[in-house]
Amino acid sequence: MRRAPWLLAAMLLVAGCSGQSDAEPKDPPRRPAPPPKFGVNLSGAEGRENDAARPTLADVRNAVDRLRFGLIRYPFRPSRMTADRVDELKAIAAFTRSRGVPLILDNHNSRWNPVGEQIAFWTDLARQFPDDGSVMIDLVNEPGNVEWMHWASEAKAVIAGLRRGGVRHPILLQWPGWSGIQRFDKHESADGACQSAGCALDRTPGPLDPIDRTFLNGHRYFDSDGSGTKRDCTNDKGEPRTESGFDRFARQLRRRGLRGYITESAFGSYAAIPPGCMAVGADAVAQLRANSDVLLGVTWWGGGRMWPDRYLFKIECPKNVRFTCPPSEYQRMLNPALSTSPGPMPGPDPRTGPTESRR
Repeated sequence: MRRAPWLLAAMLLVAGCSGQSDAEPKDPPRRPAPPPKFGVNLSGAEGRENDAARPTLADVRNAVDRLRFGLIRYPFRPSRMTADRVDELKAIAAFTRSRGVPLILDNHNSRWNPVGEQIAFWTDLARQFPDDGSVMIDLVNEPGNVEWMHWASEAKAVIAGLRRGGVRHPILLQWPGWSGIQRFDKHESADGACQSAGCALDRTPGPLDPIDRTFLNGHRYFDSDGSGTKRDCTNDKGEPRTESGFDRFARQLRRRGLRGYITESAFGSYAAIPPGCMAVGADAVAQLRANSDVLLGVTWWGGGRMWPDRYLFKIECPKNVRFTCPPSEYQRMLNPALSTSPGPMPGPDPRTGPTESRR
């Protein structure tokens, strides 16, 4: 059908005013959401030499009751999950559940094992914990030995296999490339190979999770190469960072109908926040709050007795006074609850649970 020239001009003008680039298409509308959970990694059970410094119930109680963190991530090595270790974890999980604080069990071996092995391992472990949203399973930390498309198709196969086996726990999914959120979507061309998690998931058929309880799980450090090995928060030009990139990651999730967590990030230590890190740290906290419809929470890196007092991202104060020292400026930035008057402990997050438990 032919259109009048004035009508075609008007249509082009409207399209030009409202159009978005391929890299940044228009966001879908946001839905009201509870505030994000601010949490902490408690390291020790993933130590390479031994796990003597693994978190105790007293360590977890300190993080929850005194430092008021609302989410705990427990990194571990699967080879050490003996019956005694699992019993310790059950006691920790019972405590965090009583406080309404979800516990993330993080397989920290960084190996992407065959689909059947992953299903068997997590089925056996997960069935020993409630599936009401109080315990989440982090499949593999920073998988490093798998190609993008294989990762996406096998991740969906692992998740589907766990669901067929009756595992209903919330699942956290990381990706190759150190799980960096700054590399989640590289906007690959349609005829180019995938070099990012977003591309690989988009091109892999089938749902991510048949019961919609799987969440993307990314990391973000603010040094020049994003490795988390340097104290300074600078870009590749040596300039101080001011933007965390959390909002960009949130937009990429929102456009795909996905939700996620940031499970590793840091910008200081108990002793001090580097002056050049203050702005990017404040932006990270602000963007978590502004995007809580898709960014459900964060677990900051650097907690746990495994770290020496000189560690650049150590969250707690010196070990000999860790249960009594006053909150520091860094702890207050990491957890806004420390800057407010005490209130009731948080209840279950309606986005991840509860569901009726069969335990």
